Amino acid sequence: MRTFGPINVGSLVWFRLPENRPSIDSPSMKEYVSNYPLWAAKFAKKHNGFLKPVAGLAGDAICRDKNIFSINGKQTGPRIEGVDQNGNLLPFWSGCIHLTTQQLAVFSGYAQDSLDSRLFGAIDAAESIPYKPLWLF
Repeated sequence: MRTFGPINVGSLVWFRLPENRPSIDSPSMKEYVSNYPLWAAKFAKKHNGFLKPVAGLAGDAICRDKNIFSINGKQTGPRIEGVDQNGNLLPFWSGCIHLTTQQLAVFSGYAQDSLDSRLFGAIDAAESIPYKPLWLF
């Protein structure tokens, strides 16, 4: 369910497929998903995107050093391999980003191969929509 409250660490946000190229040698997310025609068709539609938990906010530092992703100096998640299970080059970036009020970091620890800030860095906070889970019994 869409909400209009503040975004905090742990909040769920919806956002579109990032179009930036994380580094000069890296495929963009759009190029990466083009390896998977079903994904590419879904993400080409304006209303389809990602729903991920927020892991970093303004003032936090997210870093990627080779295969390690960290938030504020703490390793987050497993080592990142350079290719997916089908041998396709994953998007990558290196260095550190000190998040501004216009940026968020997203990370899902539920899936080792989650498409999140480990692969594409920060996302635009202004283009992120906060959501709260809706439980139906």
